[in-house]
Amino acid sequence: MNINIFNKKNLIFIFTLFLPASLISGPLIPEIFIFLLSIIFLHQLYIDKNFIFLKNRLFLFFVIFWIYLLINTIINNNFSNIKSGLPYLRYPIYCFAIYFFLKKYNNLEILFYRILTLTLLILSIDSFVQYAFGYNLIGLEKFHPERISSFFRDELILGSFIIKIIPLYIGLYFLFKYKINKKEILLSQLV
Repeated sequence: MNINIFNKKNLIFIFTLFLPASLISGPLIPEIFIFLLSIIFLHQLYIDKNFIFLKNRLFLFFVIFWIYLLINTIINNNFSNIKSGLPYLRYPIYCFAIYFFLKKYNNLEILFYRILTLTLLILSIDSFVQYAFGYNLIGLEKFHPERISSFFRDELILGSFIIKIIPLYIGLYFLFKYKINKKEILLSQLV
């Protein structure tokens, strides 16, 4: 049986599912995932001739706001900010890519939730181990005597990472809870 890991669907699953865990490694791998997923998304829109996502009001607002910021920087002769402001368009494209693929592949959202759960669980266990013993699960010593860094090593951003991921996790939790409750209500009415 020949399994091609590099087909489009597998790449979409890999880039989407492992993005939260890749954030632990630093900025390079998540940036590569975001870039490649956005390219696949734009390519898919072009192939399907489905530009409805690009006509979305929220996306248009982001683009107009982005253009406004670029024009404002040019008017104020602050050309050094143009270089840093140009790549920000990738974030709305990435958000719509995730939304598009979650709608297209039904099982992707539950897998994303499970990977997110696993990531948070491993970080929590690793943090407790590092707090208790001074070393984390892979043997990294505590960088700061009063703070836990887990896999982030000398970057003391564990709390920031968790605070940014928790709203997404809670949102997905309630999404699935609502779907489950909705199915249970429908089943109870049939009986």
